[in-house]
Amino acid sequence: VDEISGKERFQRIYICFEALKRGFRERCRPVVGVDGCHLRGPHPGILLTAVGMDPNDCIYPIAYAVVEIENQNSWRWFIEHLKYDLGIYDQQSWTFISDRQKGLGSAIHEILPRIEHRHCVRHLHNNFKKLHPGDSLKARVWACARSTYRKRFDNEMESLKQYDEEAHKWLTENTSPYHWSRSHFRTIPKCDILLNNLCESFNSVILEAREKPILGMLENIRMYIMERLRTKREWIRKRTENLCPKIQKKLEKAKEDAAFNIARFSNDSKFKVTHMYGEKFAVDLEKRVCDCRRWELTGIPCSHAVCCISLTREEPESFVNQCYSKDAYVRAYEPAIEPINGPNAWPNSKKNPIHAPKKLKLPGKPKKARRREPDEQISDPKGIKKLSRVGITHMTCSGCHQKGHTVRKCPQRLTKEAEMQHMQAGESNVQAEESNMQGEMTSILPEVQGIH
Repeated sequence: VDEISGKERFQRIYICFEALKRGFRERCRPVVGVDGCHLRGPHPGILLTAVGMDPNDCIYPIAYAVVEIENQNSWRWFIEHLKYDLGIYDQQSWTFISDRQKGLGSAIHEILPRIEHRHCVRHLHNNFKKLHPGDSLKARVWACARSTYRKRFDNEMESLKQYDEEAHKWLTENTSPYHWSRSHFRTIPKCDILLNNLCESFNSVILEAREKPILGMLENIRMYIMERLRTKREWIRKRTENLCPKIQKKLEKAKEDAAFNIARFSNDSKFKVTHMYGEKFAVDLEKRVCDCRRWELTGIPCSHAVCCISLTREEPESFVNQCYSKDAYVRAYEPAIEPINGPNAWPNSKKNPIHAPKKLKLPGKPKKARRREPDEQISDPKGIKKLSRVGITHMTCSGCHQKGHTVRKCPQRLTKEAEMQHMQAGESNVQAEESNMQGEMTSILPEVQGIH
């Protein structure tokens, strides 16, 4: 209720369609990305989103909410509704990933204390590089994050400590590897993602909808999700493969890398695998585990496991987890969002209408593009990365036709401009002297006339 006018004003709304709820719980993995983004329309507010992953490693929208501000109270309210809708009771098997927004970490810890909470490594590095910049440190941090087993993580951290002890100290004091390194992730979710691209992808898709008033924005998002479910259902019906295409592509990459390994039998299901660079791992096909932990983390056989499977003359596709199958994809997108009538067919309500939030007009033109980091590469709409022209020696000047510089930094052009500025400065000095002489003559003339 508005304190000044006493009218009821819109504050927040949470939306989770039954089709999305049922489809996600049917065959999607228990991995949820949560994020918040600003509304760009006439009304201020924050859009909180929860996005999962479908069997093809693509985004699967789950729920979203419009709140007045992003803080611990609004996140707690959103997480409580999400917990009820998804039925998160066995918290040990669930994973949340986020960008460490304001109040989100404490809200998740309060409501879901036993789930796995991962932090986006890119945002973690953004905080890290404020005190420890450089590409070499960045590569070492990412090497630690990509390590799939504890021994390799310890080795990468030791390498980081030898290179920069202060950077190593910052990581150990301000973070926990359980939040950002694959070596400490749980294997139940069958997902090893390190970035919160799920929500960022969804937020970029609904960018135009976020510029509209609240009702128009919610309707556009509902229409997008309804059409997305239909499109995915029609797309999967045309495919004949048993595995989803992105998963098949990852498996083909593992088949190529299997050539760098040599497997030796221990018994019918256990093997000893030696990599060409000296790494050795034990593989158990019956339990579907490898000591590198990649197979357990993703549910997709690693290159060590594929090398062992080839000795048994079986197909690697039969060892992929069922969460990536075509049947799982069909069941995830089988529910449909029902169409609804427009305002012209809505029944009359006896309740008083809820007034919209107060309008907020920000100075300047609204920004549509995401604010990028200073060292982040820029891509055009076609996905082509733009590189800097600094240091390219085959530049040709259009003025002097010499190589190594452009016309803006041409020495001849700069010399001419300097001469012109010098000449203009000399002319201005002469004009100033002439004006001074005229002023002196004007002051002397009355005295000369008085003498005569």
